[in-house]
Amino acid sequence: MTDTASLGLEDRTARVIAGQRVWDELTPLLASRSCTLLAAIAYVGSHGGELIKLERGSSVIVDASVSAVRAGSTDPSVLAEWIGAGVGVYSLEGLHAKMILAESAGGSRPAFLIIGSANLSGSSAARLTESVILTDSRDCLDEARSELLAWKIRAGKPLTLEEVRALGEHYGADRSPGRKRSEQDDTHDAATPSEELPGSTPEASSASRQRPTQLLLVRLGEEFDPPSEVIYHRDRLSSELGCDDADSDSVLFVFRDQSEPEWRLPLSQGAYVIGVDASASGRVTKQTEVAPPGPVVYLYDDDDGGRYCYLHLTESSRDVTWADVTAAFESLGEKPEFDRNYFRKSAVDALLSLWPEY
Repeated sequence: MTDTASLGLEDRTARVIAGQRVWDELTPLLASRSCTLLAAIAYVGSHGGELIKLERGSSVIVDASVSAVRAGSTDPSVLAEWIGAGVGVYSLEGLHAKMILAESAGGSRPAFLIIGSANLSGSSAARLTESVILTDSRDCLDEARSELLAWKIRAGKPLTLEEVRALGEHYGADRSPGRKRSEQDDTHDAATPSEELPGSTPEASSASRQRPTQLLLVRLGEEFDPPSEVIYHRDRLSSELGCDDADSDSVLFVFRDQSEPEWRLPLSQGAYVIGVDASASGRVTKQTEVAPPGPVVYLYDDDDGGRYCYLHLTESSRDVTWADVTAAFESLGEKPEFDRNYFRKSAVDALLSLWPEY
């Protein structure tokens, strides 16, 4: 029996594997290819090493950004095990792909591609309903290989053991209190943004008042005419968040990032943003109004390369200006910077001190 037949393809070039526990079928299919895999899998939970075996000769691209690690989406300890085994591990922030290319391992074992929704996580393995396509189409293999290699180049050099061990200090810092690690090793990716939105649990309903551990200052000076897709998601999310209720003290605010992908703002779902109401040209004065911190509840990329960020903002009892922000940073002996993620506790505390709710 050829390997293509063992993949269930027979005389076809592709087939679909769907439902719960898709890794029960994928893991055995990949077991003999542990040294020939080129993969991009956005989030790697603590069970990732059990779902796919990687050895020297293979490489994997993941999202090992600080925000993904703090959310518990990517477990640095699994990356460390792979690196120790000689695997090339790369990090590309904003990656959301799940694509595994198993290169040829001899004449009887031709190359094949797996692409779909499943992350390397306990939830994807045992709880979530996933779907993937398995194919040996030469055109698909060539296109996937080209994209994967391009992502490796964008990611830069492989992560080192020292780098992933340092990331371990951040692992799970932003996960909801009271939930077990096994329940949320992939919280960041376990549901679509709308499924994770406030309204289903007490913790979620107060998301905009949770104390952030990271803050990003962003100028919001550009006015734009939102396309219909952006309006659709705004209305949908507003309804789910309760922002469209007449008695609501919160609003869903949408802004656009028109930067090229490599220069995009360091945004991710769950990150907190402080919006500064700059002029159309981006000018900021002492009197410029500053919005309270709000979590990113959704990111939408359109076909023209624009990215739309949806912030859930809750009214504050205090009006804050740019002069207040500048004064807060003067106490630290520095000036505030736009488009920079602040993780340092002293900087976060200084900013949050401007809003009594925090």
